[in-house]
Amino acid sequence: MKKVIIDLLKKFKLHIIGISILLIIINISRLFPAKILGKIIDLYPNAKDNMQAIIKYFLLFAGIVLADVVLRMFWSYFRKKLFFSFEKNLKDRIFSRFLKLKTIGLQKTKNGELMSYLTKYTIDIRKGFTSFICDFIRVIIVLFILSTLMIQISIKLTILVFIPMIIDSIIIIILKEIIKNKQEKAQKAYTKLSEFVQESTDSIRITKAFNGEEINIKTFKEKSKKLKKANIDVSVYSALLYISIFTCFGICYGISAIYGTKLVVANSVTVGEFIVFNSFINEMFWPLIWFPRLITNMKNAQVAVLKLDEFYKLPTESLSGTRQTINGDIKIENLNFKHIDNKEALKNINIRLKQGQTLGIIGTIGSGKTTIANILLKLYDIDNNQVFVDGKDINQINTYELRDSFCYITQESFLFSDTIKNNITLFNDKFTDEQILESVKYACLEEDVNNMENGIETIIGEKGITLSGGQRQRVAIARAFLYNQNLIIFDDSFSAIDNKTEKIILNNIKEVLKDKTCIIISNRISDVNFADNIIVLDEGQIVQEGKHEELITQDGLYRHFYNQQSLMNVS
Repeated sequence: MKKVIIDLLKKFKLHIIGISILLIIINISRLFPAKILGKIIDLYPNAKDNMQAIIKYFLLFAGIVLADVVLRMFWSYFRKKLFFSFEKNLKDRIFSRFLKLKTIGLQKTKNGELMSYLTKYTIDIRKGFTSFICDFIRVIIVLFILSTLMIQISIKLTILVFIPMIIDSIIIIILKEIIKNKQEKAQKAYTKLSEFVQESTDSIRITKAFNGEEINIKTFKEKSKKLKKANIDVSVYSALLYISIFTCFGICYGISAIYGTKLVVANSVTVGEFIVFNSFINEMFWPLIWFPRLITNMKNAQVAVLKLDEFYKLPTESLSGTRQTINGDIKIENLNFKHIDNKEALKNINIRLKQGQTLGIIGTIGSGKTTIANILLKLYDIDNNQVFVDGKDINQINTYELRDSFCYITQESFLFSDTIKNNITLFNDKFTDEQILESVKYACLEEDVNNMENGIETIIGEKGITLSGGQRQRVAIARAFLYNQNLIIFDDSFSAIDNKTEKIILNNIKEVLKDKTCIIISNRISDVNFADNIIVLDEGQIVQEGKHEELITQDGLYRHFYNQQSLMNVS
């Protein structure tokens, strides 16, 4: 993560140098109007004799103020442009990294945490970057120049005024450390609440179906209460911090009023210098405001970088390998696979599938059917010389080229909150409306689309909430007909579709995709009975293999499924 930030700093180094120089000029220029004003005040008692000098100082005063306003406008524009460009580039890199993560890394990370990476943490780093560039420079420049100018007026008065400021700085550091701990607790509470909200929105139908609203509301209130308490703690200590600052300045003004007046009476300082000195005390207020903000933002940025370091340590996929045109021959030899919990998912799997053939995979729940699909798509890592595509070890084939040859219709049928058209094309604009409508026809979705007011341009809501389960699956199936890839996997893609529609779709698959290599994963015999070869999985092992006609004559799991489902269809 640190390397990413360093790369971004290098990318924007000219912008950083530019606004830093501008900021130095602005902060130097803001301190001189007060000194000029002090000169004018000292000259004013003899205004007639000093009119020319007063006018000269007044014009200089007005010129510096005007220049300061113009410079601040430019600085404000370029500052915001730089910092938001920095944040945008950081988010782009994090999101790109997220898409390259291995499945094993994603399984370890919750959705709420992923959202925090792209929202809160990037904002915290941007604020830390902003504070370091702006607040740090301002604190150093203003403190140095102010101290010099104040000492020139009265070194004793300056020391007396600086004593409460130094004490207050120590108090600020102590309070900021407490605030940091409170902010970490608040961040954890925020992440937990975000994760719960994400899970609640994903499971809203189940929640309603089981009357779980009251439980969810209770849980939400508990998590929200913890977040509220954590935020209140942060606010209380932050308020104490600012109270200490305002108290400090009250004391400073008191010291200046008592001892400064004594110096004026003794003619050690002029009235103008006394007024200028008090204006410098007022200017000292800003470094003490910037300083805690600098510490807070840098601490938050530090926490964010550590969190993103954890994210960047998650393993990413390698896109290396040979680029080649993939036709569709698949061979699996003695494949064994274990999940991250070390549980054996597949044992000694052997499969041979030639281009244009259809393989049916059926089995008990959790028998490893989807695991085979994930391995073919290189979503899981395996040892060499176990899976071959077109005679080449899958580990030696470029990941992008391999996946580009597959069309994978998953069992979840995930849909975007967009049009039916974009959900079928997956936002790829290379397809014509005629091609899309043809795929809609083959997926038996034509009648449904025609009944919609805007046809394929109809917005289907978040995750396709306006569609039925069968319609959502048919939108996903339409992708297979549209993309027409050489390798197609249907993973339990017909479970929500009625038998009549399912038969039509399967016939279309046999006719339209007859030259493609198809793998159909299902728990239903009717989905796989036409396949060239069928394997039956149980506890990660192939327990039966053959054609439908052969398997129903054999004692075993397949005939058990067949008899069971035949009875269900009769009833």
